[in-house]
Amino acid sequence: MLKVLLTLSLSVVAGTSLAFVVSNPQSLEVSVSEVSAQAPKPVINRLDSMNVYELAPSAYLLKVGHMLSRELYAQIKTDADVKGYITQIKQAAAQSGLSAALIAAVIMTESGFNPQALSSAGARGLMQLMPATLIDLKVDDPYDAQKNINAGAAYLKAQLDRFHDLDLALAAYNAGPANVAKYGGVPPFAETQNFILRVRAYFKEYAAQGFKE
Repeated sequence: MLKVLLTLSLSVVAGTSLAFVVSNPQSLEVSVSEVSAQAPKPVINRLDSMNVYELAPSAYLLKVGHMLSRELYAQIKTDADVKGYITQIKQAAAQSGLSAALIAAVIMTESGFNPQALSSAGARGLMQLMPATLIDLKVDDPYDAQKNINAGAAYLKAQLDRFHDLDLALAAYNAGPANVAKYGGVPPFAETQNFILRVRAYFKEYAAQGFKE
């Protein structure tokens, strides 16, 4: 009986050769489709399909460039509301030492430039200040645009002075400084991490438009 030694190099196992002893070479048929079907499927790590909150504490930052949809970018560029508060924002920027673009980004994220915004948690006004913060900063009318923006900017600057990091300051603004201290960084709260991402994205866009201090 004629025996033929055939060596097949399979692409599914790189650099590996498999030897087959075939007693009847006439009956040998190799089905490429069958081999391909058994090959391991390639794994593609797509950022937009990953839950970045389950990764390292700072891994959520990987999504910064993917955070805003085209609709949101269009809203930033065409939103007329921001123009009505440029004077107040620049005044708050001058008083606090913060970038006007950063203050505008927080306002956009918090209230969408709605001076009458009121959250279910009781946060009020353009920068969504909580009642306790309003008392601490002696704000008598949270719906007064200038007072609200001045207070919000002052509070954010206080967090920046405390934590010396923009992301931590934004986390403290959203979730409270106690939570930032408790977790030793950005808390593992999806709301807070999304807040940081959105502010950073808006900040980048406003700064690119020349909306600076």
